[in-house]
Amino acid sequence: MPNWFGLNGHCHSPSAAFLGSATSGNRYELESKLKAAQRDYRIAAKQLEAAKSMHDSIEVKGIGLLSEAKTVGLIPRAATAADTGSVVTLLRDAMGWKPEKVTQEHSEQVPRLEGERTDLRKRRRELQNRLDAALQFESSSRAFEGEVTEQHARLQSIGAPQREPSCRASVNLAFYRTQCLSLPVTVTWSLR
Repeated sequence: MPNWFGLNGHCHSPSAAFLGSATSGNRYELESKLKAAQRDYRIAAKQLEAAKSMHDSIEVKGIGLLSEAKTVGLIPRAATAADTGSVVTLLRDAMGWKPEKVTQEHSEQVPRLEGERTDLRKRRRELQNRLDAALQFESSSRAFEGEVTEQHARLQSIGAPQREPSCRASVNLAFYRTQCLSLPVTVTWSLR
């Protein structure tokens, strides 16, 4: 903290010099005015800083809105804005955009497209069910094959006579695998 008092005890503060020239009756009044002015100055400085920050924020938001408007086709992609005023002008122009009228031809396509979507969803569910059943069957058949292999090993270990497995079962298993597991990969897309 600066030392405002000199060797002889006189105050050398700038505000004290201002206040020292006044009479003692006006001194308290001037001190309160000085404190109020300093407080008002600090408040004004904070407000100025907040206004600068808000201006930058608004400019960033405006540029973002301008980019979105270009993306959806409300403003031509070639349009550019050099400053905040031109961004505001372009955005005001975008507010005047009116959608094209829907023709009778387009309105008749809606029910047809909805029907196609419903059919595609139904087909997707069917394919997904077939795929799930095939995967479940494959899992079960692998477990069964593992059990058969273990049983065969046990029978060999005790020297039991070996019997050839049924050809019909292995042929059916191979047929089911080729028919059910060869589903197209495209059944996993979503129709929502």
